[in-house]
Amino acid sequence: MSNLPATNETATSPSDPNQSPPKNPKDCLPCRIVGATALVGTGLYGLGAARPGKPGSPLERRIMGVVGVGFILAGIGRAIF
Repeated sequence: MSNLPATNETATSPSDPNQSPPKNPKDCLPCRIVGATALVGTGLYGLGAARPGKPGSPLERRIMGVVGVGFILAGIGRAIF
């Protein structure tokens, strides 16, 4: 057992029917960093697959480019908001 004082979050059980969940929960900073990095990395992979030298039709490469940009924007949004 730790010697830290109990807070409201740890003192109440999650099965308490009178306690409502927080209105706007926030993730911890490491969770946000890992999530944003994973999204941006996936987006960069998509952009790499969309390069002109890669195999596939122009439509497939264009779709991968749009998906890649979408993941990068989602990663930036995850880091900021």
